[in-house]
Amino acid sequence: MSSSIQRPPCNLRAAALTLAIAVCASALLALRASKLLRPPPSLFDLDDLPHLQSVRERADARGIQAAVASRQPVLWRRSPVHSWAALATWRRLEALQAHAPWLRARAQLESAEFLLTSPERSSAPLLERAVEPLTHGTRNATVVQVLEGSGVRGEHLYYSGTIGSEATSHWDSAALLDQLRPRGFLTLNDVPPLLDEDKERALPATPSLPSNQTSLRLWLSGAGVLSRTHYDKGHNLFAQLVGRKELLLWAPAQLPLLHLYPAAHAAHRQSQVPLYTSVNATVASRTPLMRTSTPVLVTLEPGDLLYIPPYTAHAVRSLTPSVSLASFSTSWEQARWARSGWLPAPFGRLAHSKCLRARGAARLSLLLLRRAEPHLGLAPLQLLRQLFDSRFAPLQTTAAT
Repeated sequence: MSSSIQRPPCNLRAAALTLAIAVCASALLALRASKLLRPPPSLFDLDDLPHLQSVRERADARGIQAAVASRQPVLWRRSPVHSWAALATWRRLEALQAHAPWLRARAQLESAEFLLTSPERSSAPLLERAVEPLTHGTRNATVVQVLEGSGVRGEHLYYSGTIGSEATSHWDSAALLDQLRPRGFLTLNDVPPLLDEDKERALPATPSLPSNQTSLRLWLSGAGVLSRTHYDKGHNLFAQLVGRKELLLWAPAQLPLLHLYPAAHAAHRQSQVPLYTSVNATVASRTPLMRTSTPVLVTLEPGDLLYIPPYTAHAVRSLTPSVSLASFSTSWEQARWARSGWLPAPFGRLAHSKCLRARGAARLSLLLLRRAEPHLGLAPLQLLRQLFDSRFAPLQTTAAT
């Protein structure tokens, strides 16, 4: 009797080999997914961060208006977003691409953390500096390339565009909007009507009086892409349509801790501190306040609706290829800020030269700070020192090096 071991039939060997390959592939995909789902070393340990407490199961117009009135972030797991055709059809990226054939995407190599810039705002040598490069490339890409990769090694793509704007005039906006119905709940009328005396006070050069306006902006990004910590002045109803996202939220009271770029800087309204890229000791020493801030964590699934109040800072990271819609509505705060620029400053005899106007502006600022001291709880010099340490000191250090 032969003691040799019989070999299994060829079809069984092939099945076993196929199963082994599938198991290995699944393990590799799981490992890759785990790396994408968890960020690289960052300033915050996400496992230790508190989660947003204001989570509601169902949204209606009344609940949304209550959230707007409270100026507190709220997450709804079910909302009218679940009635949108886009929630089902845009899972097939080709369906979205049929109405938005190409995008002018921002492109970066290596780093997936995007800092958006407006170069026209830089007004002084100091404000042109930063603790990091301020430039990024742009190129045409399809929806599939932005979300699933362009094929260029190490390249990350990121896109945002307003439906119906001049920049997206090549899109079929009517078809896109038809798949975002109903959307009346996205319109937030927060700006009160202007009084006749307000209209009379407006300067002739005022480009437009503040009014209730709502714009719809699409955001597309691949897994791992992060938008830098920033704040918006208006209301933001943020609907997650495809994929998953992770957000960090900071209350407006924590803005002084975030080392925001100055208002006249090309990267205004954004933090100078990278979150999910390697933060070296030099950068950390320039921006010490950020580590003392206390954000809350939010994870979004398809169909979720998140209200982000005005001046609430947020950083947004795509855990998977992601499509989101941000509905921006003018806030009362925006309208009041615009109104503050209608009246000419009462410089009087100090209005005859730039130098005198600068001195007059300093005096008026000091007077305003003294009037605001009881409400701010800070003396004028303390407030100015806080402002300098948070926004200008890191840039000054960069200039020195």
